[in-house]
Amino acid sequence: MKKKLMMLRKFSAHAKKTWLIMRITIMLIVLSVFSSTASVYSQSTKLNLTMKNAQIADVFDAIEQQSEFYFFYNRDYFDDNKIVDVDFKGEKVETVLDELFDGELITYEIVDRNILIKAKNDSPASSEQQQSQKSIQGKVTNELGESLPGVSIIIKGTTIGTVTNIDGSFTLNIPDNAETLVFSFIGMRSEDVTIGDQSILTITLKEDVIGIDEVVAIGYGVVKKSDLTGSVSTVKAEDLENVKMQSIDQGLAGRAAGVQVISTSGVPGSAPAIRIRGTTSLQGANEPLYVIDGFPIYAGGGSGNTGGQDGSDNISGISNINPNDIASIEILKDASATAIYGARAANGVVLITTKSGTFGTDKISFSANYGMQNVTKKYDVMDAYNYALLQNEAVINDGGNAIYSEGDLAEIKANPNLATNWQDEIFVTAPTQEFNIAFTGGDKKTNYAITGGYLKQEGIVKNTDYERFTARINLSRQMNDWLKTGTHITANRIFSNQQRVDGGAVIRGATQFNPIFPIMEGEGYSFVPLNDGGYTDVNDGILINNPLATVNEVLRQTQRNGFLGDVFMEIRLTPHLIAKVTGGVNISNVKNDTYLPMSTREGVGVSGQGTIGYSLNQNWLNENTLSYINNFGDHSVSAVVGATFQENIFENVSASSQGYTNDILQENNLDGAEVYNRPYSSRLYSNIR
Repeated sequence: MKKKLMMLRKFSAHAKKTWLIMRITIMLIVLSVFSSTASVYSQSTKLNLTMKNAQIADVFDAIEQQSEFYFFYNRDYFDDNKIVDVDFKGEKVETVLDELFDGELITYEIVDRNILIKAKNDSPASSEQQQSQKSIQGKVTNELGESLPGVSIIIKGTTIGTVTNIDGSFTLNIPDNAETLVFSFIGMRSEDVTIGDQSILTITLKEDVIGIDEVVAIGYGVVKKSDLTGSVSTVKAEDLENVKMQSIDQGLAGRAAGVQVISTSGVPGSAPAIRIRGTTSLQGANEPLYVIDGFPIYAGGGSGNTGGQDGSDNISGISNINPNDIASIEILKDASATAIYGARAANGVVLITTKSGTFGTDKISFSANYGMQNVTKKYDVMDAYNYALLQNEAVINDGGNAIYSEGDLAEIKANPNLATNWQDEIFVTAPTQEFNIAFTGGDKKTNYAITGGYLKQEGIVKNTDYERFTARINLSRQMNDWLKTGTHITANRIFSNQQRVDGGAVIRGATQFNPIFPIMEGEGYSFVPLNDGGYTDVNDGILINNPLATVNEVLRQTQRNGFLGDVFMEIRLTPHLIAKVTGGVNISNVKNDTYLPMSTREGVGVSGQGTIGYSLNQNWLNENTLSYINNFGDHSVSAVVGATFQENIFENVSASSQGYTNDILQENNLDGAEVYNRPYSSRLYSNIR
């Protein structure tokens, strides 16, 4: 940073004093010569600054990069390492400095393009200082107990005060009649403390809430909430901290007005239906467009759909994002908010911003969670005895003979424990475990976030589960005063075992299968009534598979590997004009394995059937934007122009066979079957320009 620091620590005390006198004399001469024109450049220059947890030195650096201002100050009385938050759009440098130094014992003076930071002049003849005094001391910390250096401490209604030192301690001589001390620090709430008879104070300052001036992501930029005109709902990371969820879409339920999240299956990792302001199409797609760190993605693995799930594996396409990596989620609802995405945003847009590093100390965080899931309520069904009575009544009313004799009915009534509750057989208490680790940090030029996560979720239906591995790297660097570069990289791997639940399937079987029948007949898995042994399948003419045979024997397995990455370059052409170039790719490959064994109704007629399917989805993106932001007094102007080039390629191939001699090798022995079904392949291509 281009600062002329008036410090010559290696000089002798006399030389240092002489040098300071010379520098101050020269500066005063400069001030007197240029005082008549000091405001010309400062009044015409507008600044755009958004920084969190930044040192004041970094703020000065950012101002110098955006303008021709130079800062002069003496570190002997001014600590430029204090941490602050700033958010200004098109403001004059005076406005920035006034807020930056509010409550501090320092002031500034602008001479053309030079800014001199100096101590406020205290009046030696002040009546307060001439009164009898007492000494008061103490320490100031934040809510975490960390010391706060540089906190301004002022006697209320006077200019008498001091600042805390490096460990947050202070000592101040005050008049005997002083009543209140005001503690203030940039980014923290000011605190008024009554002195009374106290001589030692321990003060805790709370973080100041940004409130209405917080920024909201909208398409290709951000705006203050106070300037927002479109319909946008926001879900912050802190809103999700105490929510245990496996995917991002689950975190939206009940947290954003006008957004419906509907569970479609309950299968671990499955994609819920998300509707923004209701269903917009009776036959077409209703899923919103998802944009992750500026990258519009296809939420499914299918042929170019922009949301929801693909038709092959029923796994949420945005499940590759670990919810613990989320910084904020914005839901764009109306036409003005979604217009920049065109037809892709017909059903709304979900903007997902992931966490990045911040200025300050490098941090390591780790979390572990373990939980249990179960069915909250099962369907009420008849017991075996009443079921048999109604079966007899139905057959007799149809002119037939009773299925169960009086002896059968008596035996069923006398032995209720012999009946089968099929819901109890397929539902289980399922554990869920999750582990996350994150490395974050940065300095005034670079910030980074490296995260990893593991999730294992057992399903409440037997032999169903969902396992996910995720890794993410977010990195950005300010190369110089006009160039910024960065990257977002996510990799994931997912394993899932599922069962069909569409149309009821396993759940329907558990509620409709005859409770009189036992789970097994004989010792083998051969199929009744073809021979003696195996799962019971006879269900009084109703073609429903034994539900336990389905969950134990049918294989429906999915493996998904995903990669989402982009690199960007931001070029500041002028203080108000920024060009941005982004290139990225989203690649997903999916393998689906299905096997219907001979021990199930679906597989017995074809002597077992195996299917293997592969799909590859490639989504390439290039975006180029030019943004202009400027403020004129109380008015602001912003504009974005750009071009997007997006290409999607979806390829799919599958093969199956049937007629196996046994079920041992399942789908891994396609060429060992008697009948080869016709293979299938497809390739779909789409592009947006």
